[in-house]
Amino acid sequence: AAGSDLIRIPLKERLRPKLQDSDRAACEEILMSNGAREFRNLLRSTSDVAVTWRKLDANGDGRLHFAELAVACRKLKFAGNIKKLWEQLTAGGTKDLTLLAVDPSFRAEHEAVEAEVAQRKAEKSASHQKMQLTSYDLACQAEPVKPQIPSPEFKPSYVSAFRSMFWAQNINPYEGWDRYDSTNSGTWCFGEFVNACRDMGFAGPLQAVYRDLGAADRPLKIDDVCPGVGPRPAE
Repeated sequence: AAGSDLIRIPLKERLRPKLQDSDRAACEEILMSNGAREFRNLLRSTSDVAVTWRKLDANGDGRLHFAELAVACRKLKFAGNIKKLWEQLTAGGTKDLTLLAVDPSFRAEHEAVEAEVAQRKAEKSASHQKMQLTSYDLACQAEPVKPQIPSPEFKPSYVSAFRSMFWAQNINPYEGWDRYDSTNSGTWCFGEFVNACRDMGFAGPLQAVYRDLGAADRPLKIDDVCPGVGPRPAE
């Protein structure tokens, strides 16, 4: 019976050496290590590692996610197992891959990529703030602030705080006023008032302060902000 069982087993299976579990794990580790080395070498073989990384980084966040890594492997003609490559390069359990994680020797390239991402975020934030300020100006030109009854308990605190802050930051109040009078009209619309508040660091409720300064149905005048300021000094 034992002999007949051997006959049914193919010869190549009987001759193949049996690997212990520990040996099999060691072989897989070697293969994974070789895969990571191959990927690093392919990346290093490009003319500029940082430029190549930016091209592979589809969403521009400075990192590769698994889908981006799969596309990168195809473009770089990586022949290994992509899933195992990902598991090795993200051994810490991260959900994305940086250049530094691929190879610590890519530190300079990694820092260049991170700096570019940070600059892009800063520019996007500045552009967003500029758009918000523009929207305030347009809203001011299109529709004046509607008159509302000021709340007595609100008016002394925020209005006084704004006036004090404006006086403290502008030795010559007319110079401070002209800085935000973008239309040279001698008045501030709501958008110009918002610009002044943000530059000075005033954090009160802007629409309410603008209204309670006395501009419920018209643009602000310098007398609203600086009562008793007197006439403009001669140039």
